[in-house]
Amino acid sequence: MQISLSAFDTVPDPRDSNTRRDLGELLIIALVAVLCGSAYCAEMAAFGRAKESLFRALLKLKYTIPSVVSRKWCKFQLGASGQISV
Repeated sequence: MQISLSAFDTVPDPRDSNTRRDLGELLIIALVAVLCGSAYCAEMAAFGRAKESLFRALLKLKYTIPSVVSRKWCKFQLGASGQISV
């Protein structure tokens, strides 16, 4: 079963042009992590790694689950602390 990422087609990608991972897949991992209680980028990355087999079944995931270093872009979007504000 694959998840359709077409809902994220219009979301602008704030990352560098040399990124490898699909923004839609990153957003799905982040969304599921937040719904499960993650509040910081490091928690989202840890959640993604812990549930990698689930995400591999639902997403294409050409590469590994992103680490916190790969997710530096979310601090730009979420604020200097990296915490999600609702």
